[in-house]
Order: sequence, then C-alpha cells, then structure tokens
Amino acid sequence: MRQINMKRVIGGGLLAALIINVSETILNVPVLGERMAEVMKVTGMQPAPTGLFIMVLLWSVFTGLLGVWFYALVRPTLGKGAFTAIKIGILIWFFSYLFVALMMFAETLFPVDMIWMILVWRMIEMPLAIVAGAAIYKDPVHIVQQGT
Repeated sequence: MRQINMKRVIGGGLLAALIINVSETILNVPVLGERMAEVMKVTGMQPAPTGLFIMVLLWSVFTGLLGVWFYALVRPTLGKGAFTAIKIGILIWFFSYLFVALMMFAETLFPVDMIWMILVWRMIEMPLAIVAGAAIYKDPVHIVQQGT
C-alpha cells in the first residue's frame, strides 16, 4: 500500500485552514458584517458565543486536513495538480457548506441573496484553500540504503 506523507498533509491542511479562516473573516466582517447585524437585530438572534468561534476554527482545521489528505489519497488515480485539488475542494464544499446553506434556505431567517452570496463565496474559498494546501503536499521520499 502507498504511504502518505503525513507531515506534508498536516502542513498543507494547516495552510488550507488559515486560508479558510482569513476568507471567512473577510466574508463575515467587512463584506457581510453590517448586513448580518441588521438581520440579527430584526430576527432577535443573539451574537454567537465564544465557543462557536472555537468550534468554527476547529472545523476549518478539520476540513483543511481532510481536504489535503483526500488529495494525497487520490493523486495516484486522478493525478497531481490544481485540477485534482479543485475537485477535492468542491467535494469538501458540497458536504460541509451546501447542507448548511440548504438549512438556511429552509429556516428563512436570512435573506435569500445573502445565503447565495455566502454559498458562492465558500464555493470559491474551499477549492482555493485545498489547492494551496495541496501545493505543499509531496509524496514521501524513500531513501534506499545500500549495504556496505
């Protein structure tokens, strides 16, 4: 069975998580911050507790690591490079963000255009993060020692 370079998976996964967190900060503060505050005021929602921010941070680390690990797994089959990483990023987006967006549509707490903006933003964010993380990944180098 083929070995995976876990040090590179962790390094790439942490880079992907950093990109996800920076992107989410940009989305939630300067891009949607004022509008989100208005929606929260109208709906009576309370600001998110600190525990939620910690959970979101851990989730980004998990998704970053998972994405780069999947990339390492499928490289022999799908080939290495950005196109494979984009496929993995879309897969991670589908299972982590699309379901949440469908729940947001069903709850009707947020305006539909706002949900679409979040969904599209994250559809770009996740593949880009996985591409960056995958760029760090390299297969393990096996050094063959010759007998002396």
